[in-house]
Amino acid sequence: MRPMHKTRRTLELDDGRTTLVAGATLLLIFCLVTSFLEHLHFALFWPAKLVLDMIRDLGIAFIVGGVVSLGIERISRARFQSEIADEIKKIERSAINAAFLKTYPIEYTEEIEKTLRRTKYFKYGLNIIIDIIEPDPPINDAHGNPLIYYEQSVSYQAGNVSGEEQTLKPRLFFDLNPEMPPPELLEWTVGKHELKGEAVSATRAHAEDHGNHRWYHFPIGVPLGAGEKVYVFSKVRNFKYPRDVTTWCGIQPADSMRLVINHPPGYYAYAQPKTAARTTDTSVVSDGRRVVVELFTPLLPYVTIELGWNPKPSTRALAAIERAAENLQEDAPIIM
Repeated sequence: MRPMHKTRRTLELDDGRTTLVAGATLLLIFCLVTSFLEHLHFALFWPAKLVLDMIRDLGIAFIVGGVVSLGIERISRARFQSEIADEIKKIERSAINAAFLKTYPIEYTEEIEKTLRRTKYFKYGLNIIIDIIEPDPPINDAHGNPLIYYEQSVSYQAGNVSGEEQTLKPRLFFDLNPEMPPPELLEWTVGKHELKGEAVSATRAHAEDHGNHRWYHFPIGVPLGAGEKVYVFSKVRNFKYPRDVTTWCGIQPADSMRLVINHPPGYYAYAQPKTAARTTDTSVVSDGRRVVVELFTPLLPYVTIELGWNPKPSTRALAAIERAAENLQEDAPIIM
């Protein structure tokens, strides 16, 4: 933990509190002197009486001035902070426009500013591995349709970029289909904290379903100082159809990403990044065993990658389809 530093405010000559203290001191002196003289039944000459009256009047004036000064100072400070915040926003917008020699709409640059302010964590070396597996024995959905599943492993270094200590509590979300088994958390590690066995079961029990997504929350808050990094790893099993399309989405920004899709023989698979890091929308297709996508440029929050796969028909099935097509052509009536 970093040591806590208390901010001390020194009294200055124009500080309203200083004026209040001075006024109260003068009035106290006036009261003490006059009470002492009355107790002695001593009559002052007019010059001394004039001095005491001046002390009294100065004390009252100082107190009034101090009260007014404190009120004006508070209002001025709030107004000053508001004006400074507005000027900072204008400078940020001007800096964005000046950096790219363009004039963007205010709404656009404001959205960029909000994104930068909201970002507290940054992912370094983001690595994603998706293994598509055909279950044995087979598994079906609620209507008897066959299913496959994939195991997704994600690892990275989470860095605190906020400039102050934060408590890291990662979360995961996955597609949820009521007609098939829900996504299942297998492992989760953040720094020295590892979820396995009963800890994983407890985290599964506290999962939250929102619409078509299931959210998992890491149960332990991990302190992370400014600029510090911690290793994060998660592994989840999710059920899908043999022919399906889904998306991977990253909530936090990252410096780079490597995604690998491993699939059984006889499958076709592809991945299509939806990010400004790629200059084209061309999909990366499988080489027969896997798909590899590598992005070496920073990724913005909520960047997505579309994934798709389907089993290729066997040679025997293709031959049967071709024979059926030929027979259909031979038996078709001739239309003149």
